[in-house]
Amino acid sequence: MDSNGSSSIDWNVWLRQIREIGFTNTLLNFEPNNVGQIDLERAHPGGLAQLAASRNGVLSNLFRDPLAFSRAYSAAKRIKQRAEVLDSQFGIKCLGLVGGLVNLEHDGFDLALPVLIWPLTLDRKTDDFELRLGEHPRVNPGLVEALEASYGVKVDEPHLQSLLNAGADLLPIAVLEYLANLAGPSANLETRRILAVGTFATESIELHADVERNETPLLRALAGLETQQQEPAIELTPASETFVVTDADIVQRTVVARAVAGDSFAVETLPGCGYTQTVVNTIAGLVAANKRVLVVAPRRQTLSELADRFADLGLGGLAVRSEATWFDVIAAISRNEKAAASNLDAAFETRASAEANVSGYLDLLSKRDEKLGLSVSESLVALAKLSLMPRAPQTSARIKPQFLLDATHKSKALELLNEAFDLGEFNYSASDTAWFQAKFDTQFQVDEALELASRLEKVVLPELTSLLDSFIRKSHFRSAATAEDWGVYLKLFVGIRESLARFVPEVFDRPLDELIAATGPRTARSELSGSSRRRLKKLAKEYIRPGMSVSDLHVALMAANDQRQAWQQYSLNDNKPEVPQGINEALIAYQNFVTDLGSLQAHVDDDASAKPLLKMPLTELAKSLASMAADRQPLENLEARNTLREQLREQGISALARDLANLKVKREHIAAELDLAWWQSALEYLVARDASVMKYTAEQIDSIEEDFAASDTAVNLQSRLHLAHALSLKWHDALTQHAGQ
Repeated sequence: MDSNGSSSIDWNVWLRQIREIGFTNTLLNFEPNNVGQIDLERAHPGGLAQLAASRNGVLSNLFRDPLAFSRAYSAAKRIKQRAEVLDSQFGIKCLGLVGGLVNLEHDGFDLALPVLIWPLTLDRKTDDFELRLGEHPRVNPGLVEALEASYGVKVDEPHLQSLLNAGADLLPIAVLEYLANLAGPSANLETRRILAVGTFATESIELHADVERNETPLLRALAGLETQQQEPAIELTPASETFVVTDADIVQRTVVARAVAGDSFAVETLPGCGYTQTVVNTIAGLVAANKRVLVVAPRRQTLSELADRFADLGLGGLAVRSEATWFDVIAAISRNEKAAASNLDAAFETRASAEANVSGYLDLLSKRDEKLGLSVSESLVALAKLSLMPRAPQTSARIKPQFLLDATHKSKALELLNEAFDLGEFNYSASDTAWFQAKFDTQFQVDEALELASRLEKVVLPELTSLLDSFIRKSHFRSAATAEDWGVYLKLFVGIRESLARFVPEVFDRPLDELIAATGPRTARSELSGSSRRRLKKLAKEYIRPGMSVSDLHVALMAANDQRQAWQQYSLNDNKPEVPQGINEALIAYQNFVTDLGSLQAHVDDDASAKPLLKMPLTELAKSLASMAADRQPLENLEARNTLREQLREQGISALARDLANLKVKREHIAAELDLAWWQSALEYLVARDASVMKYTAEQIDSIEEDFAASDTAVNLQSRLHLAHALSLKWHDALTQHAGQ
């Protein structure tokens, strides 16, 4: 009973329960156990001495008798397995070697306490185990507590550990003598030497020592000494929703809200009822409220599940685990570096006004443009109907806005397109004739172009091909792909001829970089000394033909070097650069050919996607010239077609006419193609005039629809972003303050 007459918490019950964690604690009540321990007192003296000296050894060296080794090996497997389970499941690192034993039973205390605990590592080595001892053992905290409680003496732990350095033995006799003398002559302590490998956990002893006997309403309620009054129901407001970072029903939200409000309560639930996500939301809510949170769980797996859940939510490192501190801190740093500001209020408004957003979007689609008199919705409906036609229109052409505003434009455009169909404008596409969309002013130009194309196709191109191919074969060059390649080769031949007129042929036998540097102007970056420059200049002049004068040796050498590299690039073998005979005639013929191609190029389609004649592959060039020479029908009715094309251009549908020709539309499909171009252009015009409709992307529209079924998604996401951003600001402030200090 306390001063107020009410019962007090029976701390002894809770302390006894803490003592009983894990059943019998071998650090308080040690008993030899051949199944779960390895008694090193029975080990071979030589192996034990090696272990004491080097802090590592193998089991087969400690137990050299086959039967003793077999028993120790089996015990080591059991010890390691149990230690790994305790470490992975509960975070308890308990593998160790205990040395020395103090027995208090003769004084009426049921205590047998090991003295020292060395951290130990057991590594499997094929059919053996390697033991590795830590350098610094710790004194059994249970022994320190027991001696102080039983005899009123305090162990001087630094002095006790210093006695270990007195000899080469792991457990010098001085350690046991110190403890025997510490309790005084009236004590009946029994000390003896032991060395045992096993699992020894100090956590329950330390937890027992850390208990502070401070009563709180929560502890009294847990002890059943008082019943907490029923708190009024908490109304969930948008502010309380801030702490929900993952899906939660009304009950789970109430738990989070009460925790953030500071209420003391316990929650009892069954597996599969969403307790993990409730814990996640509760932790996030408390962190958002600038509170520190300690999460205690009976198994490490539970803590790992919580950490994984936070990582999946983009809040990696929000919870820092004791066994993975480095990993979680790095995750927290990464999260803070990537954190972006959130718009939590907008998320609440989105969920609260999801239906209003849908209505607003539909209103925006139905809004009529003042100039065009149409809405985006009407354009979309018209385009949808066109796409459902048995033969859906395919044009990608567009009509300029000024023509859309003309109410009579569509009828005029349809009339012109039908007239173009009658004139045969849509009978040929770019793949059918080289004269597609050709431009001529007079019939004389047509006749002249036809004659020129015929001459080039039948005479000039074959002769030039034969001549230049012979040069290419003699020079062992790659075959030319285009007429432009011929020009590159001829330019190279002419350049090599000029270089050979100045230099001896050996100038092409080696790289000329050093000679170029030596004959060039001096620079601050030049690495050549004066003597080297003079030597290289003299060497460069040796390449000049006798009696030849080169005005600028540096430029001439650079040209020769470039020609050598180009020759190596185009040549199929390692032959030296040389100039074929008859290069002048070939160059004149090629230049005339290029001029004639330019004359034809002026009349062909000027579409940007079409290849110029000079850059066409030679096979395509031959086909194009043949088409120009033979195709006369595309050039018929030239005067009428020129007039019509001008009218199409004036009405802004020349691109549409070009597209219809490539599509080879029939008369009955012209109107649908015009409708597609018109409605698509109208839609783009409406969006350009009022771009607010574009703020609704396809994903956002889907999100609006999903809000009717799961409106929490947007709120949860923004809550996570809000929490991550808030933590990043705190992180930045902390770093700034630290830097200032």
